[in-house]
Amino acid sequence: MRNGSGPESLVLSDRFEVNVPGPIFTDTRLSSSSPYLPSGLILSSPALRKLVASCAGRMEMDLDSLGKFGLPWQYSRPQKSEITNHKSNRTAKLPSRSTMEKYARAWCSSIHFLVFPVISLDLFQRTLDLVYGSRDVKDYTGSASAKAALYAFLSIITIIEFTKEDAPHGPSCEFYAAKAQSYLVDIIQESTMEGLQALTTLILATIFSGDYKKAAMFVTMASRIAYALGGHKNPFESQHGESSAYNTSRPECHIRNLFWLCYTFDKELALRTGQPPSISDDNCDLTLPPGYIELQNSNICCPDVVIDNTTVPLYPWDPRLSVIKSRTYKLLYSESAMRKSKSEILQHIRELDDALEQWRLSLSREFRPTLTFSEDTLFPSALATQPIMLRLAYHHCVIIIHSASNRCRELSVGDLGMQEIGVASSLGLSVEASRSSLLYLQAALPNIAGECFWVILFYVVSSIVTILGHMISNPNDSKSASDLKLLMQVSDLVQSFPITELSAAELIQMQLVKDFSRELASITEMATSDRGLPTSESDI
Repeated sequence: MRNGSGPESLVLSDRFEVNVPGPIFTDTRLSSSSPYLPSGLILSSPALRKLVASCAGRMEMDLDSLGKFGLPWQYSRPQKSEITNHKSNRTAKLPSRSTMEKYARAWCSSIHFLVFPVISLDLFQRTLDLVYGSRDVKDYTGSASAKAALYAFLSIITIIEFTKEDAPHGPSCEFYAAKAQSYLVDIIQESTMEGLQALTTLILATIFSGDYKKAAMFVTMASRIAYALGGHKNPFESQHGESSAYNTSRPECHIRNLFWLCYTFDKELALRTGQPPSISDDNCDLTLPPGYIELQNSNICCPDVVIDNTTVPLYPWDPRLSVIKSRTYKLLYSESAMRKSKSEILQHIRELDDALEQWRLSLSREFRPTLTFSEDTLFPSALATQPIMLRLAYHHCVIIIHSASNRCRELSVGDLGMQEIGVASSLGLSVEASRSSLLYLQAALPNIAGECFWVILFYVVSSIVTILGHMISNPNDSKSASDLKLLMQVSDLVQSFPITELSAAELIQMQLVKDFSRELASITEMATSDRGLPTSESDI
């Protein structure tokens, strides 16, 4: 056992000089922009500087280079130029009604619709009527929101390249999103289903573009409209207790779908940005659509599933997992959670871990995540994007939940008590989940849709930062060499993302993440090699 004297105790003491909640998001109470390690270290903090220098046996080590690697989702990118700089303002006009109908049919018959039911094919006709005109429409109130909904829809199908055949050189996703945003005042004033649809689609577009700050703002606006329209209530139960069938041609059913999208995005963004969620679970009926679990197990891996108005969506990730994310933020990372005792935090970690395990076991064996993933684990080559994303989300939840145990570590390094052993075990689970996430991503990358780039990028950065924190804190770990090798492979992993086209800003951010991972690996390699620790498998 270690004792409390010597340089190691100084290192462990420094490790707690800065104690912040959460795995990687920015906590504005402590830092306006710096990402930080799950062990509570801001990447450019004096604590980390001292720690790495001590680990490496050096008094001086330049970590300033890490300060320039701001996380791409921390900044909102201005989009006004997308309108003014587009080579032809005539392209600001919406496509013909028949073209929009074709896009809607294509979307509603694709797997994208099952995951992101942002439109209803039947109700979309009313949206078109409000914009293009119809003899059947007597009141055009809400036409501005309807136009915003069409522009927002164009932004998302442009990302997924539904428009490439008709307009290969047409406006960008950012251009259409900016056009939709120009109607925000109208959307708020009108508070219609079309406005909720526009905001929900904009959330999806901005998440796919990596602009999490703006997405969080849209979630806040969308959630208020969803409340006003009754989306937080269960539309499948009548006043007499009889269940009604799922059918997106019913406005209340479509509004409920939009609510579930807002809910899942809200809970995900809370863990990614560190900001409190906008939707309170206590004020919502979180009953899933009839038959959701059974249909998820049968549809998620079925490429030939028949999709119509009665097909229950999969939704992003899984609403049940989103409920666990919501509880995770509330119990471990909210303002009130910061005032909880160590025993309370550990109790919540156990509860959340049990809930996560129950969710995992509820999934079909065909796509159920295993607890860990290694280089020797077989990967089904035909697996689609949705079950892959579900597994990555599972590993990330493990990281998020168990990283909170850092707040329960003791500053002393004497004999470990039962609580400290439990904390060490919990932290070990977060590190193992990070390894599994990166190794799984290496195997699954060819099967992932290109539009998931920014969603995946977050998992990558979260995992490498978690592994880095573990390596620096535990330089004698037997897996240090394999962890270092894994970190060195990350830049190649990012480079191989299956993306057909990136904007200049996205290319810059991709390069920053690649450089970031290389810098982390380089620093860690110096920290281990200078202390005579193994840096290759042959040295172990």
